[in-house]
Amino acid sequence: MLLTIIFFQLAFLARVRARSTSLAPSARRARTASRWSHERQIPAFAVANPGHRVMMHGVMVHKVYPARSQRLFRTVVASLHSLAVVLVASLFSTSGADFALACEAMQGEEYADPPEVVRLDLSPTRWHVARRTRTSAYARKEWVQPDQSLADWSRLVTWHVAFGLDDTDLSKAQSDFLESLRTGCTSHAGEDIQTNPSDRIFEWWDEGCFGRPAQHQLVRLVRGSIGVHTVSYTFKGGRFAAEERARWIGRIASVPLSLRNSPAASNEAIERIYIDVWKGRYEAAFSALEPLSEAGDAEAQALQAQLYVEGWGVEQDYEKARSLLELASATGNARAAFDLGQLHEAGLGVPVDPAQALELYRLAAERGLPDAQGRVGYLLLNGPPELADPAGAYRWFELALTNGHMHARYWLGRLHEIGIGAEKDVLRAAELYSQAARDGEPDAQYRLGILYATGNTVRKDMTAARLWLMRAAGQGNESARNFYKQLEATDS
Repeated sequence: MLLTIIFFQLAFLARVRARSTSLAPSARRARTASRWSHERQIPAFAVANPGHRVMMHGVMVHKVYPARSQRLFRTVVASLHSLAVVLVASLFSTSGADFALACEAMQGEEYADPPEVVRLDLSPTRWHVARRTRTSAYARKEWVQPDQSLADWSRLVTWHVAFGLDDTDLSKAQSDFLESLRTGCTSHAGEDIQTNPSDRIFEWWDEGCFGRPAQHQLVRLVRGSIGVHTVSYTFKGGRFAAEERARWIGRIASVPLSLRNSPAASNEAIERIYIDVWKGRYEAAFSALEPLSEAGDAEAQALQAQLYVEGWGVEQDYEKARSLLELASATGNARAAFDLGQLHEAGLGVPVDPAQALELYRLAAERGLPDAQGRVGYLLLNGPPELADPAGAYRWFELALTNGHMHARYWLGRLHEIGIGAEKDVLRAAELYSQAARDGEPDAQYRLGILYATGNTVRKDMTAARLWLMRAAGQGNESARNFYKQLEATDS
């Protein structure tokens, strides 16, 4: 059966998918432009990383759009990927071979929630984000308990959404998934809990198969506006107690889908088009945008520019994208100014010009866009030497954090740790890293692991160090994986 093959070759498929995407040189520059990575040594400049993809309007500027039959295959795989993860070996391996699973496509990525998510509201004192992943095909979050990682969890909560093809037959997807589990696992059993065609809940359990311990999983599949969502709760080591099972059935059944307006949408027409983009319906989105854009709608112009940049539903054309973004930015559209800055920073259709990019980012930042506020801080810290202003970077990171930018807390911690642009205060840095690490920020997890391992101002704790390094490594942070290997070699 096809899905059976998928389960045992999942890591391989992840590698193939990540490597099969070919990019023009200009697109490769675009991937590099927005990287916020621990690989930059402050205040170093122009460090390239080929693993990054720029996002405009919260959507990847780099995307493969296969034929519908291929997308259907990938959607079913992605929808069930959140279930299959409990069947594969630990993601952490000092050889690095196992890191391909849902990580290669996201190394260094700036994660951001899609416009529709499942609101789980897990207590931060009882759960932490072990991994966040977003590619052009899906978004995913995994939570484990505070003293655990994806290498040693006993309870795992997962949310996953596969974008597009919201007409997927959930009953068949569930049936094929369960059938694949039964193959080679004689102790497997399962039951339906809720059988609504667009919102299914089921459970499965076994006594241990495929070289792993016994597991019991509760799963909800729900058809949303942007794709198929999966929510699961898994116990490793046996069956749920009756009380815990009942509590979590109620919990995953009651969590709502939350559809927020996209960053580019302040009216229903643009919102519908934006959802079409998330679903991969590019031709329809472009056709709907054209009359709005020609009528002077700045949001439509900015979104249409994105389609031109990527070549979604239209031939790629950076010049047309730039013209549209200039028109939209001139009317005060913050997102258009930010996206125009990305073109200048990456050299897409224009010469590479960090100074012009900074000016445009600052314009968008002053209009209140958190992404732009964070990017201004980043360029002032990591841009060309003539732009350097660490104290200014700190102020912009503070503002970005106030407005909810998830990476700003890490950079504030970094500045405090090294004493550039802010008072050197490693304890304050550790506090900021800890907050960001619990939200799933891999660079913060890496730095926190370093502080615990070295005992630099904070109490030395090798157990905590290994835990945070493993969490960062599980999200594709190569520096964390290498440092963990050094620790292991020292102890051996």
